Amino acid sequence: MFHVDNNSGVANMPALAPAQSNTTTWFTEGDGQKGISWIGQDWLNILQAELLNILAEASIQPDKAQLNQLTLSIKAIIAANAFSRKNNLKEIADAGAEAQRLARGYLGLGTLATKNSLGPADVNALAKDQNLADLENKGTARNNLDVYSKSEGDNRYLRREQNGADIPDKGAFIDNVGLRETVNRAANALPSDGTAVAANRLANAHTINGVPFDGTQDITISSGTVTAIRLGSVTAHMPGTWESWDLNLGGGNVLTGIKVQDVGKNTADNVGGVYYRPLQYLLNGAWVTAASI
Repeated sequence: MFHVDNNSGVANMPALAPAQSNTTTWFTEGDGQKGISWIGQDWLNILQAELLNILAEASIQPDKAQLNQLTLSIKAIIAANAFSRKNNLKEIADAGAEAQRLARGYLGLGTLATKNSLGPADVNALAKDQNLADLENKGTARNNLDVYSKSEGDNRYLRREQNGADIPDKGAFIDNVGLRETVNRAANALPSDGTAVAANRLANAHTINGVPFDGTQDITISSGTVTAIRLGSVTAHMPGTWESWDLNLGGGNVLTGIKVQDVGKNTADNVGGVYYRPLQYLLNGAWVTAASI
């Protein structure tokens, strides 16, 4: 590209004449009705000005001997204002940190784009090596998983090693398992020291030599024939607590004690056996075991 290089030119570009039409028309050598198209100074000056401005934008000085200056100018302009595919966006890196930051913002990459690797905090995740220690609200997390904490579990359930000691309302517990009647009966059972202190009255009252005797008071027997009365040797009936049992002592025997064994439950099933003795009276100098009372 080069400008007019002869003495016919002027130093300043003449003013352009007003446009005659906005309709695009083309050059012609004449068609019989119109003559050959006359280029005129406006067209040539416009063309030269456009070409010279391209060179100026690329900072290239017109050189009459260079026939590729227009091509070089276009390449330089593109290189200065566009990215080259072969450079892989190196132009942004060369432009500096601020240009890089703006480019990331335009692409919506944010601050994470500058990191070689992402941590849990970068993506709002839990770190595997923390084993859930980095949960912000562990209570909410347990509710979401429908599980209890250790303290919640201790308060909601009975611990096996406590053997019922951690039951908060033992009375309600007895009612719920249907043992109320058994416990009430056990409360009226004989003491476990082997005596019959609590047995104030015989279950079946009888008479001794015609004198009523139910165990509630002393009796007096005529000395005409019976001169003394005593209890014979102790007999023990001990079937144990592992089976149900009953015992009828029969006439002439007195219950003197009950063996109660601790089986770890509030139940009457811990009665393991009884002690009883026969009633004897001295008749005409000889001890006789009473067959009935």
